[in-house]
Amino acid sequence: MELPKEDGADKPSRSQEGPAASFDQRLAQAESRLGPDPSMRDKADAASGENAGKGDMSLFGFAARIGTEMVAALVVGGLIGYGLDRLLGFRALFLVIFALAGGLPAR
Repeated sequence: MELPKEDGADKPSRSQEGPAASFDQRLAQAESRLGPDPSMRDKADAASGENAGKGDMSLFGFAARIGTEMVAALVVGGLIGYGLDRLLGFRALFLVIFALAGGLPAR
């Protein structure tokens, strides 16, 4: 039966202990898999979702954004027109004008 070495050769050094060492090892492995080509890193980032919202938008997300912007423009124009009508004593003159003005850029 062989006794363990007393000089500490079997033990990891202090710099290799803990979660930081585990992270460094996993990072080195990931970098070696990706290789030196930076375009591979961009593809890997896009696949992992780290750059979500920076250019890759689903069709549903795009449609929801456009619809929200159209409704918001109409509501803001209507509120401004309603406020001006109440302030200046008109019935619906500015309401119609600003609602149309809010709806025009949405098209």
